[in-house]
Amino acid sequence: MSHEQAFEQIPTEGAAEKPLVWRLPEVDDANLADALRVSRLTMALDHYRASMFDPTEYSHLYRYVMTERMVDVQFPDGPHTGLRNDPPNSGPVWIWVLEVVGVSQLQARVSYCVDYGWSGRPGVDTLPRVSRAGLESHDLVWEAGADGEFRWVVDGIWNQDSALGPEYRDECDAWASHTPDDLD
Repeated sequence: MSHEQAFEQIPTEGAAEKPLVWRLPEVDDANLADALRVSRLTMALDHYRASMFDPTEYSHLYRYVMTERMVDVQFPDGPHTGLRNDPPNSGPVWIWVLEVVGVSQLQARVSYCVDYGWSGRPGVDTLPRVSRAGLESHDLVWEAGADGEFRWVVDGIWNQDSALGPEYRDECDAWASHTPDDLD
């Protein structure tokens, strides 16, 4: 399977039970736009798999958006073992891309504010969540794949990224106030 074929299997708009609503910036630099695309696919794949009882069917797609090292960090026992979401996660998630930054010619960082307020496991989580805003960053590297082609791949994921600073935390907390009515 080619990278493009793998990318086409990842629904960036989420699942019917767990829609993803994106606030995307204009990215004029084509190289950084590619980094954003891979980072966004990684986040979408995480959310899509969380909405499934048996997410192993899509686990192989991580090898197209992450470094081998990162796949091993995320799935120390392998991406196809022991995974069950019982019950699966549902509810909308709003995702705001805060910044897309070229750290060097071979590194980029994409940072997000995520509103998890109405996303959770039915019968387990109380919704809306009290703590609903998440700051997340993806570090990407430009590396050669198995086919010899160079591409952006995620090499680090930072949840509740304190490096973004208090100004982003305050902005994210204020923005993460959506309701299901905002889907219309």
